[in-house]
Amino acid sequence: MATISHNHVNYQARLDLIQAVLQEPFGLKEKAKVTPIQYDPECPFKYSNFVYPTNDGPGQPGCVPIPDDTKELIFRLANPDAEGMIRTTRIENEVATIALASAALAGFVP
Repeated sequence: MATISHNHVNYQARLDLIQAVLQEPFGLKEKAKVTPIQYDPECPFKYSNFVYPTNDGPGQPGCVPIPDDTKELIFRLANPDAEGMIRTTRIENEVATIALASAALAGFVP
């Protein structure tokens, strides 16, 4: 019998977390379609992130609604087992990087 790879250990738990976030805080009434992007359960290396697009965008009271022309909402879950990352500052560094990239691209029109 084949062993489960380190990337696939909590696969269903990650899918369940995304469904719970969409249904509980965001109030989505039915299960959303959630499919991993470029996921290989047999990959010998530990993924640093798991990325899942969904087909349904949530609506939360008191928040700016997601634009109507949005086709997918993407969840990016950090892998706590990823190697080569400083765990204590990883999320802060990633948020800062995303904010800087967003600001740099704010005036870009494709």
